[in-house]
Amino acid sequence: MTNIKKHAKARHVIIKIELMPAKINVYIKDNGCGFNIESVKPGSGGSGYGLVGMRERIQLLKGAINILSEHGKGTEINFWIPLQNE
Repeated sequence: MTNIKKHAKARHVIIKIELMPAKINVYIKDNGCGFNIESVKPGSGGSGYGLVGMRERIQLLKGAINILSEHGKGTEINFWIPLQNE
């Protein structure tokens, strides 16, 4: 939500949280300005650390994340995290 507020200029945000027996799924979509995912790298003008931090935290929890974005079309972030250690 911080990234959306700080960068996206979105007017609408959808957040869906789905609690499953073995994992939690989270879907976030905004109608903001979007961005080129390949151009966002940590340290480039102080940006990129939010996305890197999200990826690192989800990976530490043995989950997965997918980020889709396009200029003028907003951003979608999907991730899941297991609820039980295997």
